[in-house]
Amino acid sequence: MLLKQNVKPTPKIAVMDDYKPIPQPRTIKQIIKPIPALHKSVKQMIREYEDNIILPPLEFRDGYKPIPKPRTIKQIKPIVAPRTKIEQTNKALQGYTKSFKVGTKNSKDPLIQLQNTRKGIENHFKTLLSDTKGFKFVETLKVNYEKISEDTLIVKTAYCNINAVTVTNDNNINLDNSNQDIINKFANWISEGSGWVINIIDNRYINIVKYNPLKGSSYINLPKELGNSAKGLINIKNQDNECFRWCHIRHLNPQEKYPQRIKKTD
Repeated sequence: MLLKQNVKPTPKIAVMDDYKPIPQPRTIKQIIKPIPALHKSVKQMIREYEDNIILPPLEFRDGYKPIPKPRTIKQIKPIVAPRTKIEQTNKALQGYTKSFKVGTKNSKDPLIQLQNTRKGIENHFKTLLSDTKGFKFVETLKVNYEKISEDTLIVKTAYCNINAVTVTNDNNINLDNSNQDIINKFANWISEGSGWVINIIDNRYINIVKYNPLKGSSYINLPKELGNSAKGLINIKNQDNECFRWCHIRHLNPQEKYPQRIKKTD
């Protein structure tokens, strides 16, 4: 069984020719208009562009100087000892002989003095060889000795010399033997029981004399006194620098006629 409900019918809106819909209320966003942004100047735009530029790393920029790393203890250079001072005192025979004075680095111990000045003297000798073909040198140490005798201090000055040493090239520059000779003389002087003790090394000298070693040569005319055949001398007329060889050949192969001439059979 169906029951009727009391439902009110929806009213019908009359449609007229001049009908206009009621406008809906506007929101706040629609009422308030946004303020337009201000126009930027060219300078401001350039400044903002430069501020946004990403700069390259420091090592790629102009005028970049790398920061040096702190040095460690191993990188610090050691203190270089002063060079051996060698000065010329005098010369004679138009520079044929010269004397040099070597600076003293240790005035108490001769061995330390010789060792500390060795490199300086060797370099000085190499310089002299560039000017001369060879030389001979003699080394001298001036030493002051002292001893006590009967409660009295006695002081004595002595010179220690070595035999002359010949130097003709860089390979001959070796001061081992000369230094050892000096040390041996000091040891012999003290070991004799004289009581002398080294007080101070006063000075050290090196005397140098030019040395021209002998060498072969070609034919040279003999003086009139020696060129006489009665003297029994044969002067081989060679055109090379092997005089000794030709003299030896003539001795083994004597010639009665013209012995001074070199033949193909020699």
